[in-house]
Amino acid sequence: MRYLAGECGIWQFLDIGTGLPTQENVHQVAQRTDPRARVVYVDNDPLVLVHARALLADTHVMAGDLREPWTIFE
Repeated sequence: MRYLAGECGIWQFLDIGTGLPTQENVHQVAQRTDPRARVVYVDNDPLVLVHARALLADTHVMAGDLREPWTIFE
């Protein structure tokens, strides 16, 4: 994340299959490097979505499946 956000100048990220939130989430590392950085978290597990929405309230969390990428981008 530090390389992508810092050296490459990428500031929009899509984390597909995010899993349960832990320490040092993608948006935290990216925003520490570049405050403009924005992350959308995507997972297909309802339990993960409930936890992610509760713990990552300042980010965007959505349901989606890596096996159906077109639905994520719609």
